[in-house]
Amino acid sequence: GITLLYTRRSRGIEEIRLLRPDKIVETTYRNIGLATTWGLSGSLRFNNNKLNIGTTVVVRHLSLTSPALGLTNQGFMATVDLNTSYRFKKGFSVESFIYVESGSIALQQKRSWYLFYNLLVSKKMLKDKLNLTIRADGFFDPWFYRSWKIDTPSLFQENTYRSINRYLRLAISYKFGKQDIRTPV
Repeated sequence: GITLLYTRRSRGIEEIRLLRPDKIVETTYRNIGLATTWGLSGSLRFNNNKLNIGTTVVVRHLSLTSPALGLTNQGFMATVDLNTSYRFKKGFSVESFIYVESGSIALQQKRSWYLFYNLLVSKKMLKDKLNLTIRADGFFDPWFYRSWKIDTPSLFQENTYRSINRYLRLAISYKFGKQDIRTPV
């Protein structure tokens, strides 16, 4: 399905940074004025007995204006997510999730792109009562770097942070008892 998006927010509170006269950068929250977003969202799904694929794409244009601070910022942002799963014979299944963000925009700053992905391999045993799952996140890259930049007439600040992108998890679940659903007479 396809969806058109439009939002208009006045008096929205947002984090901002101000350079004080004593040269200290103060981080606080202020009413920014007006934020307008318009965009388009689309989703596709495919399902059969073994293969499931789903994706959602969102493209938005954001415009932020603060007459009180004398600042404006605008730009396009996009996100894409993709879910897939495949069921093999003998209780094996594989799933994957990928999420990509082109970046984000705030009144004073723009953030760099973002990527998240994972892969899950599962095996059901003992008449589907026991389930073993191995999940790996970010297995191609040990670190993820993301930066943001503030560029206003009174302040320029650029930061890059690094976070762990690689995880490995093992999950074991077991269903006790039996499921018995009866319709009342």
